[in-house]
Amino acid sequence: MKHWTKHSLRDDLIDDIDDWVIEHDDYYFDPDSNEELAARLDDIGRRLIEYGNAAVGPLKGYLQDTRERASIIAVEVLREIGTPSAIWQLIDALESADSELRVRDRGTEDYQHTSDSVAGRENH
Repeated sequence: MKHWTKHSLRDDLIDDIDDWVIEHDDYYFDPDSNEELAARLDDIGRRLIEYGNAAVGPLKGYLQDTRERASIIAVEVLREIGTPSAIWQLIDALESADSELRVRDRGTEDYQHTSDSVAGRENH
């Protein structure tokens, strides 16, 4: 039986990719640009897929991770696992992101309305 570790090679790889992006002053990591990181990325993806449903729960946190590569890995692996529980994690993440955007939009509308009201009172 395979064991899941909290901090893992996955976290190390994500950090290394983030470092590469910063070092190269690039916005996005292209696997074709670094063979060693690409090979590690493929290896970790395959390993996570082998875990199947056992990987679904731990990957849930990576869907909300602020590190871009973390969420990309999670989406790709969950899609490949393809079980109902994996797909539901993706759906939940999309719904959560949609809800957050609506709250932000609503907050911006409320702020704009308040600013307009204050500006209107100042002009009178």
